[in-house]
Amino acid sequence: ARSHLNKCNGNGVNFDYSNGYVYKCTFHDYIYPAIVCYGQYSNPVIYDSKIKNCSSFAIASRDCASPIFSKLKFANIESNVFSISDFSNVVIQNSVLKNVSKTPFSVFNGAKAIIKQNLISYANIIDNAAILFQSFTQGNATYLKNIVISNKISFVAKVHNFGQTSIDRFKENFLIIIDESHLKLKNISITKGNLMSIDETSQIYIDNNCSYFKEPIVYENFDKEKEEQNEDELIGTC
Repeated sequence: ARSHLNKCNGNGVNFDYSNGYVYKCTFHDYIYPAIVCYGQYSNPVIYDSKIKNCSSFAIASRDCASPIFSKLKFANIESNVFSISDFSNVVIQNSVLKNVSKTPFSVFNGAKAIIKQNLISYANIIDNAAILFQSFTQGNATYLKNIVISNKISFVAKVHNFGQTSIDRFKENFLIIIDESHLKLKNISITKGNLMSIDETSQIYIDNNCSYFKEPIVYENFDKEKEEQNEDELIGTC
C-alpha cells in the first residue's frame, strides 16, 4: 500500500494463485503490464490507485483469476487498458480511464467482465470509430452505467468470433460530447448526456435527445494533481 512503483523492467505486481490488495499506489512508465492476476485462487482487490504512461496494456487477468478493480485512475495507455482472458471473472467499477486510444476493455477466451459505473474519456480519434469494449472467443462483457466522454459520436462494440453480450447487459450508459481542449481543465461539471443503446447485432446507437442527470458528474484532470509522498511510501524505480 501507498507505494510508487515506476519504470519497472517487468510487471509491477503479480498475483500468482494468491490474494492480497493494492491500495493508494502509483504505477508510471511501464513497458509491461503494471498488474497481473492469474490462477484459480487469485482474488485480489485493486483499489484507489493510479496507472499512467504504459506502452503495454495496463492490467491483465487470466486463468480463472477473480480480482476486483475499483476507484482506479488510468491515463495514456497505448495498448488495451484491461486484458481479461482464459476464464477470468472480474469486476471493474468506479474507475476513470483517460485518453483511451485503443480498446479500454478486451474480454476473451471464456472470461467474464462486469464493467460498471466507470468514466472513460477517449483521445482525439479522427478516422475510426471508438471502441467501447471487445468480446471474442466466448468472452462475456456486461457494460452498465458507464459515462463515455469523447469528441465524436461514432462507437462500436466489437463482439465477434463467438463473443457475448446482450441488450439486457448493456444499460444506462451515456455519451458526453466534449471537445478535447475542455478535458485539459482541472475539473468539468457534467449535467447531461446522450443515452447509448445496443441491438442484437451489437450495433451501438446514440439517442439524439439529451438526458439530464440527477446529480452533476465531475470529471477531474488528475494529471494536474500533486502527488503526496508519505514516509511509508516506496519511491523510485524497480
